[in-house]
Amino acid sequence: MTVNLLKKWSLTAIFVLTLIDLPGCAGPEPGSVVKGFFEARKSGDFASAYEMLSENSKNAFSKEQFENYCFVFRVIEYGTAIEKDGYFGVNYSYYDKKFNKATGELYTYYINQNVENVRVENGKIVFPHTGFILVRKFIEEKKVDEAGNVFRKMLSIDRGNPDVRNSASLMGFDTEV
Repeated sequence: MTVNLLKKWSLTAIFVLTLIDLPGCAGPEPGSVVKGFFEARKSGDFASAYEMLSENSKNAFSKEQFENYCFVFRVIEYGTAIEKDGYFGVNYSYYDKKFNKATGELYTYYINQNVENVRVENGKIVFPHTGFILVRKFIEEKKVDEAGNVFRKMLSIDRGNPDVRNSASLMGFDTEV
């Protein structure tokens, strides 16, 4: 009887420990990952923000390209991330920077608003947005084919991202590539 009682208690203890451990196995809450990502960008810790990106995001765009994106879209303040269809929409303010090509001077022009829709996959941020800096550059240089290539790269990171799909579609690029 003592052996049976010991077995029952052992099985009960294993069951309880399994229940306690299950929430920890799921990884960080996606909302907290998004908040940490925007906090890192707001504080200027672009290296930490880069480390929060998914492998596909990091493989598609370099750390330098991501840091350039963060420099241009430097988060001043941001609102609560609202999840819809697996994406967290985050409204934020940033200082829009302009470059005077004639003088080579970079200056802050005004405060602007932006929304980024990001999703979290395996505790990492899926972030095709880095490509918007390159799209902007190629459009200014009238290199439309290159801009299209960047959109294809962005879509390869996250085919369903509403920001990328909407921008590509508005500019006449195929979003089904």
